Amino acid sequence: MQNALIIKTGYTAGISGNTGEIFCLVQAHKQGFSTYYFNGMYGSEWRIKKLLETQGWRVQVNSGYYGRLTAKEAKGAINEYAMIELLKETK
Repeated sequence: MQNALIIKTGYTAGISGNTGEIFCLVQAHKQGFSTYYFNGMYGSEWRIKKLLETQGWRVQVNSGYYGRLTAKEAKGAINEYAMIELLKETK
């Protein structure tokens, strides 16, 4: 069984008060490690976890010590839906 870890690394806050959470996904597999940086809202980590589990991954979700990130710090994170499509392709 392959192992994966989803870590909440921070959040961003918009003008209207909505927050987006930033996550790091680390996958340990036969070829080594893969790391992805993604963002989403309200339960993104659990939706990604559910998808990975259907693909045979054993997944743990953790919250690191995190705080508010600026837009510059959060730059480069793909959105949850792009993350789901990427994981489906790399199954």
